Amino acid sequence: MDYVIDSMNDSGVLKYQEEVIRIYRQAFEQAPYHKSETEVASFRQSLNRHLRRPGFHFMIARDQKSSRPVGFTYGYSGQAGQWWHDIVVKAMDQQVAATWMMDNFELVELAVLPAYQGRGIGSALHDRLLIEQSHSKAVLSTLRSETAALHLYRKRGWETLLDELQFPGSNRIYLIMGIDLIKKLSESSFQP
Repeated sequence: MDYVIDSMNDSGVLKYQEEVIRIYRQAFEQAPYHKSETEVASFRQSLNRHLRRPGFHFMIARDQKSSRPVGFTYGYSGQAGQWWHDIVVKAMDQQVAATWMMDNFELVELAVLPAYQGRGIGSALHDRLLIEQSHSKAVLSTLRSETAALHLYRKRGWETLLDELQFPGSNRIYLIMGIDLIKKLSESSFQP
């Protein structure tokens, strides 16, 4: 293993913020994401807002030799009144929303530098973040395209809850996915 993963609090995230932005930019500037500099700036603002949310949890992966950050993931407790949560609940069937959108952890971002992808870093970040949660469920949105991220989520046991959602201000189509953390964690570990 040529990387280490650490949990960080909000002050740690702020210390590494420029590195986190660099990882985000490089991970998402390429196809199929094509994130613009405007979207990168929006991510910076979102991250600063999100680190104040209840249940905020952040993991960073660093190269073992250089200690330079190469990947990160984070999320927080989902609650009514949050932009993403409210849009997803409104788009969902009421029964699905009642099952998945209460007591959940929202996995917001997972990004690994392109040069470090394919080494298991994304899976390790994913697993560490979710293993440390006290919520019964986790939810996320991801592009409705055959991406490496979608493959990772399916392999880790996520299921599709909503197969088409276009967020306001975006022309991209997303999937909403969920994972039952109690069930998954009772299996003793995420499958490799």
